[in-house]
Amino acid sequence: MDSAFEAGHLLLKDSMTEFEFRRVLALVVSNVQCGHTSVRASRSYQKYFDTLASKRSFPLNVKTWSDSIVLTAPVKNTPLVRGDMIDSINGISSKQIIDTLLRFIPADGNNTVAKSQLLSGSSYFASLYTGVFGWPKTFHIGYKDSLGRARQTIIQPVAVPKDSIFKKKNKPAGKDKKSKAEKLKEQRNLQLSAKEGYAVMEINTFSGSPGLKRFFRNSFQMLADSGINNLVIDLRLNGGGRINNSTDLTRYVASKPFKIGDSIFAKKPSFKYGRFIKNNIAETLLRGFLQKNVRSVSFPAL
Repeated sequence: MDSAFEAGHLLLKDSMTEFEFRRVLALVVSNVQCGHTSVRASRSYQKYFDTLASKRSFPLNVKTWSDSIVLTAPVKNTPLVRGDMIDSINGISSKQIIDTLLRFIPADGNNTVAKSQLLSGSSYFASLYTGVFGWPKTFHIGYKDSLGRARQTIIQPVAVPKDSIFKKKNKPAGKDKKSKAEKLKEQRNLQLSAKEGYAVMEINTFSGSPGLKRFFRNSFQMLADSGINNLVIDLRLNGGGRINNSTDLTRYVASKPFKIGDSIFAKKPSFKYGRFIKNNIAETLLRGFLQKNVRSVSFPAL
């Protein structure tokens, strides 16, 4: 960590904008290797951004994996269409772009899967790309079309109309508000494919109160009633959360009793900066209990 902070210190210079300073911080903080620790814009910057009369938008909707970038939507008034493989942007290869951006993404340990999943989202890619490489006047795109032919084209950032930033204020209140059922469906849902003999359970969080315990009970009962024996559990967008929620799921798929861990250790029973941590006293007591009793805690399969 010392070398990471020293390297970041060397990147600092006088009269930096918040945007430039945040880029250095993001690079340093990613070395902490904690998926819950990241750098965000300040409230002042957000307020400033909201006052801009016109804004720019990254012109590409993409999906990434490994060393590849592919378009997920056509680009208006250009030859670029869905499925085209992006070879380079402004002379920088797709592999080099991805390798560079991954260095700025926080994740637990060396979890490259989580980093790749985040980067693969169009909005995340767009925000991080412009945050790291800046806003050029034009984007020189090297790509391969559906026939595998190497092509080149030049596109410009998409200008957001001036009035669009005020549209939300003029909309009737509650028009775009999602119902509780819609929100829950985004957090967890079950899709049955009876003819194909399988089902897909999508669980995008173990945090908050999305009623997971009841959802698991009802879902597995539905699977039993329908006679479906093949289940795909999709956790690709799951950012983690409460261990008791994930344990509830494990009880349904485990074939025998299990433990969530063999041991839990902490160098000290309390934290130096505990006063800044929500529910620190309760967390400290819980850690003390688990350190002594975790070996004896066993969960039965359902």
